[in-house]
Amino acid sequence: MKLYRAMTQNELNTFIQENPIAVLHFKTNNCGVCEVIYPRVESIAEQFNVPILVVNVADNMELAAQNMVMNAPLTKVFVDGREVFKEGAYIRLDQLEDLLAKYSEMLKDEN
Repeated sequence: MKLYRAMTQNELNTFIQENPIAVLHFKTNNCGVCEVIYPRVESIAEQFNVPILVVNVADNMELAAQNMVMNAPLTKVFVDGREVFKEGAYIRLDQLEDLLAKYSEMLKDEN
């Protein structure tokens, strides 16, 4: 799921609560690093069939502040509604991949 419009905290919370594993990716306009990182984060999320919500900080400044997003890009992962991962521009993509693999397997085993 890609979203580039303004949204509310309730909409964001609903996305997190409706998905056992959810990735939030905060980006901003005219950010070269954002443009390079996002496709890689999206690819990893798709590999494990994990939904990803993209939030443009420029359109959602209040939402970014409420979620302690002080710079972009920033990627967060939520599992069962709890934040388990938060990385910025220097995101360790291998760590993100390992984390999604681990939690995807755990959830699969529970079902």
